[in-house]
Amino acid sequence: MTTYRVCCFLRRFRAASNEPSEELGDVFQAYSDGGSVMGDEALRRFLREVQGEAAVGDDELEATAREVMAFAAEQRLLRKGGAGAGLTVEGFHRWLCSDANAALDPRKRVYQDMGSPLSHYFIYTGHNSYLTGNQLSSGCSEVPIVKALHDGVRVIELDLWPNAGKDAVEVLHGSVEVDETMDQCELHDPADEDSILSDWWLNARLRFRPNYRAPFNNMFMLICWRIWKERNARIFEQRCKTPEALVEDIKEEAVTWREAGIFPDCCDFVLCSFLPMLKLVGRPLADPATMGRAHHRPASRRRCSGTRRLQLTGRCQPPPEKKLTTFCSRRTLTSPVGLMKCLEAIKEHAFVASPYPVILTLEDHLTPDLQSNVAKVHLDHLTIFFLFFFFFFNGGIDRWISLTQMIKETFGDMLYVSEYENMAEFPSPDDLKEKIIVSTKPPKEYLQTKNDNDADEAGVWGEEITDDKVATAMIEEKCAAAAVVDEEMQEAETDKKTQQGVDNEYRRLIAIPLTRRKHDMDQDLKVDPDRVTRLSLGEKAYEKAIVTHGADIIRFTQRNLLRIFPRSTRITSSNYNPLMGWRYGVQMVAANMQGHGRKLWLTQGMFRANGGCGYVKKPDILMNNDPDELFDPTSKLPVKTRLKVTVYMGDGWRFDFRKTHFDKYSPPDFYARVGIAGVEADTRMEQTKVKMDTWIPAWDHEFEFPLSVPELALLRVEVHESDNHQKDDFGGQTCLPVWELRRGIRSVRLCDRSGEPLRSVKLLMRFDFT
Repeated sequence: MTTYRVCCFLRRFRAASNEPSEELGDVFQAYSDGGSVMGDEALRRFLREVQGEAAVGDDELEATAREVMAFAAEQRLLRKGGAGAGLTVEGFHRWLCSDANAALDPRKRVYQDMGSPLSHYFIYTGHNSYLTGNQLSSGCSEVPIVKALHDGVRVIELDLWPNAGKDAVEVLHGSVEVDETMDQCELHDPADEDSILSDWWLNARLRFRPNYRAPFNNMFMLICWRIWKERNARIFEQRCKTPEALVEDIKEEAVTWREAGIFPDCCDFVLCSFLPMLKLVGRPLADPATMGRAHHRPASRRRCSGTRRLQLTGRCQPPPEKKLTTFCSRRTLTSPVGLMKCLEAIKEHAFVASPYPVILTLEDHLTPDLQSNVAKVHLDHLTIFFLFFFFFFNGGIDRWISLTQMIKETFGDMLYVSEYENMAEFPSPDDLKEKIIVSTKPPKEYLQTKNDNDADEAGVWGEEITDDKVATAMIEEKCAAAAVVDEEMQEAETDKKTQQGVDNEYRRLIAIPLTRRKHDMDQDLKVDPDRVTRLSLGEKAYEKAIVTHGADIIRFTQRNLLRIFPRSTRITSSNYNPLMGWRYGVQMVAANMQGHGRKLWLTQGMFRANGGCGYVKKPDILMNNDPDELFDPTSKLPVKTRLKVTVYMGDGWRFDFRKTHFDKYSPPDFYARVGIAGVEADTRMEQTKVKMDTWIPAWDHEFEFPLSVPELALLRVEVHESDNHQKDDFGGQTCLPVWELRRGIRSVRLCDRSGEPLRSVKLLMRFDFT
């Protein structure tokens, strides 16, 4: 019996049973001829008819049968001797739950053809790989890079910025420079009719200790600025949101921040602190000349409804106490990490999970001088002692080395350097085994970026993401200046005077050059038969492109590499739906690996395929270049196969969680959600009934999913604990590639929110294709 205390009373519940569910028991009875054991021949018949082992050949079937018997004998669940010898019910159930019977064959390693060009594969891609948490204030470290590589990620991104002294390089998350704008900010009292504005600044500051108030000012103004520039991008499409609509967006963003644990001690402030931005974000971009003539009058203060109020007007202003001079910076509040630490971590851990190539994408915000002279080598005392005399006659111990040298000397023979400046076709993963590839913009691209800035201000600020229907309407109202410039182009703006003396050695290190966008999607997606390249698009720009240039994207990705990355306003490191990219053949769908959630679970599920090597071959439908047969992911396609999924039962929570983890006064009430993520026609989600007060729920529920494109379908499985009075508790999840599922009754191990496998929690499920 299991006992729960309710005040001075005790509630008693029947102890969890290890017995299989009713339907599983029926399966055992059917193949044991109603007896208590399953003999050798009955086991082979079960493996052939239910588990589909006949499809792999008689030798494999015999090997599996021997493994089952050996497993049962090891667990002392095999009855021996005479006519009654065979597998017991408990032994049968225990083997079904074992990892040897997993839904994805644990013996299957890399099985796909790895001899095709890189553009023929989906590649496991990270975004801002060095961040430990949110995009605004988390730390930068080599630890997330190491974890990503151990998880099989094959594309690592590093943001390179000059340090404060402009004499060394740092890796950190940067932002656009807003010095001139922020210098012209001041605050005003709200008018009587501004009832929608909440008293925010002074009340919020009082919640912080005095030494934390200046950083709070900086952070809040940075949030204001980032949201303001995103919202005001709409004016370039002659489409600007009303303040009333914006307040709902901002409230939603604030709730996301609260749920992510930011400002844990002042959650009420989070919900109201964004509201005063309405006057700012609802207005069009102010004319710089007008802003320059602005009158800087001191902000008065008055009591309103018992509280102090300040209004943030169209000219973003700092708090009245003083000018916000400390804000003027190119960066967010993330703390930097040294470049050498990151490079050394990549070198040491690059091929732990997979021998296939690691692509290093550099968000290079350095001047040519720093590309050539990027970092001092700080030597420890022991090294100084041995090398002192060697360096003495060469100008001292601190030596400047170029970025080129740093990369070459760190990676050595692991670094792939192409023999050709322009490749007609990418090498294959097999050709690039245990190689590290550098991919970034060639230095000459920076010379042209500044020239395009003034004419393309809309692209610099970007625009808010919308769904496909809204995007279509926006395009019908289009304005030519509404193109969104990708993140790499936004953040690479440097002073034109510094763009001299391009380092040719640095250029030769770039094996996969990034093409500078021309702000014309027809030109950006034009396929050059004599040259392959990589294009990078932001989430917002890509979403617009698939509406108007979906076929062009598929053709482009058949030869070239395309990378898409999350929008800059995903401050909590959330992710977009990766299938939005995979449906069109996008190889590099960059994900925030620290942003745990359903979208990241899909990415993790996709790259469980092909032995978890980080490269998954694109289906043939995406490689067909016949104009009459070009794949259209939005079209209604005939059903190719049907997947039947039966959820029998689950177990393991009682071992991994406290007795009161899900419910304080009773055992948990579990239900399972099962569905498909794929092309729009295949995507759906179903749910079992809730099983009350049990640690071992037995659902015995069957679902059927018609699939038109099974090659792009992912099976989603989630378990939750039902709660009538608050949000349901999370009980585990997993995501599996449909095309690798093994037929029959299989064990499915669940993972936690971050994608790490739970130690004991598993489901027993059955998969059949018809």
